[in-house]
Amino acid sequence: MKNGLVDVKKEIDILKRKCECQKSGTVKVEEGYHHSSKIKPPTYDGKTSWQTYMKQFDAAANVNNWSESEKATALIVSLRGDALEILQTLNEDQHKNYEELVLQLEMRFGDKHLQQVYQAQLKGRNQRINENLQQYEADIARLVYLAYPTAPRDFIEQLAVQVFIDGIRDCETQQALRLARCKKLNEVLAYALEFEAAKQASRGHTRIRQIRTRTPEREYRSNNAYNRSNFKDDVENLRQNIKDIQASLENIVEQADRRNQTTSFRRKVPLECWNCGEKGHIRPRCPRLGSEQAPVQRQVEDQENAN
Repeated sequence: MKNGLVDVKKEIDILKRKCECQKSGTVKVEEGYHHSSKIKPPTYDGKTSWQTYMKQFDAAANVNNWSESEKATALIVSLRGDALEILQTLNEDQHKNYEELVLQLEMRFGDKHLQQVYQAQLKGRNQRINENLQQYEADIARLVYLAYPTAPRDFIEQLAVQVFIDGIRDCETQQALRLARCKKLNEVLAYALEFEAAKQASRGHTRIRQIRTRTPEREYRSNNAYNRSNFKDDVENLRQNIKDIQASLENIVEQADRRNQTTSFRRKVPLECWNCGEKGHIRPRCPRLGSEQAPVQRQVEDQENAN
């Protein structure tokens, strides 16, 4: 009887614990209690990250306590789409070899052989136009882990923070992040978001100055040195300048008239020849000059013939 009561109490305790675990959302395997339910691994079609899928598959395999052959069978059953076609390149023995299956899928859909490509992408990664800080931070974290999958955690965090700060488009935000000296990527993202929010809030309270159109007359009268006496003096000075200009123009016109009269007078004086004294022609064109030179020319020619 005592042994029977002890067994009943154990079963009652097990049922109570089971009810408590179901209420809290967890499942615990107690001693003396066999849990027959198993976790089904997710499917894989080759379009998502292979490393992420393998973490999920390994977690399910550990909970279900699968052997190597059971892992191979479960992995084959979970393949879909492009990932399923890789079975055509394997023989029957390789289908049962879990390590061989993982190796072939790793070569086809893994990222280990693309580390140099990811390192180059990470080196030239900058924040794109219309890309918010959350999207930029998520891509930086992805590239860092893909480029250096086996690196220490501290190195990855330091590299991610440096690349994140160097690629920020806004110069003010970049300068503020450098001065903040954050050590983790999530910290630098939180600081950048706070800085951006504070900057936008400060810009929202900017005072706008009133703009008034000003005419030349209003601008002239708004001068502190302006008064009515100065205006009268300006008008008198302007009038005097106009009079001086008019006097100068009259003087120029008078001088031009005098020059015209002198030229016309000279043209009316008749021409007088210095040879014969007659008027109307000049000495080189005097008709008597040719008749007087003719006898002299003949005497010169006679003497030359005589010689």
